[in-house]
Amino acid sequence: MKAFYEFDLQLNLGEFDLQLALQSNSPVLGLFGPSGCGKSSCLKAIAGLRKASGYLRCGSHVLLDTTNSIDLDPAERGVGYVPQNHCLFPHWNVERNLLAGRPQKHIKAEARATRFQEAVEILELKPLLKRRIQQLSGGERQRVALGRALCAMPELLLLDEPMASLDASLKQRILPFLVRVREELSLPI
Repeated sequence: MKAFYEFDLQLNLGEFDLQLALQSNSPVLGLFGPSGCGKSSCLKAIAGLRKASGYLRCGSHVLLDTTNSIDLDPAERGVGYVPQNHCLFPHWNVERNLLAGRPQKHIKAEARATRFQEAVEILELKPLLKRRIQQLSGGERQRVALGRALCAMPELLLLDEPMASLDASLKQRILPFLVRVREELSLPI
């Protein structure tokens, strides 16, 4: 059986080179290691936000194959990426931040609207839609960042230390949302 994920990436991180090679059918994968070892750089490379060489396939989609001159633009990769610092627009409200997660152009408006509603429901964002980002708690901001990535209708979701800035009680409240995203949307994380 062909693995769902197949990575063989090489990255130059200035002080050192990093190679990540893996094949897996697991719907959830985690990268673990000490600070500064290249975990975030690997996620950015998978999302197409950092230069890498090698081979990267998710499902039947080849995202990167430098041997065959394939290097899809980040917008064409079908990857949702939630960075450590959320990168939300503080002067916008939650709804507008969610809508900033634009899906690929070939996806119909009806499907986009459905995904928006799914993200709002799964992440319990409806009461927050009109609030500005600076009015939200850390856990609420994390849910909005996750929702924005989901609104882009990714086929793969990358989370860069999704709970690093949260206290223990917030971590316990965020984890069920991640489980619901995985189960209800059948989305690899």
